[in-house]
Amino acid sequence: MSQSQNATWQLQITIPGHLDQLWSRRLDLELVRTASGTTVLSGSVRDTAALYGLLTKLRDLGLEFTALEAHKKEETNR
Repeated sequence: MSQSQNATWQLQITIPGHLDQLWSRRLDLELVRTASGTTVLSGSVRDTAALYGLLTKLRDLGLEFTALEAHKKEETNR
């Protein structure tokens, strides 16, 4: 087969409360604090395993989220 497919995930996670900016570096995501009192983390992860790894990390850190949007972006290389 001459094609290989890679899938990256674009994601946005809403967390109640305002997180410190250090979480942006720790999670390797952009962090925005909203006026409504939530934090929105956004960015991309390289594949499905990395997405699950990030969700596991959030769980292990005790961070709840109220919304999660994840969109798979297929890339085909020849």
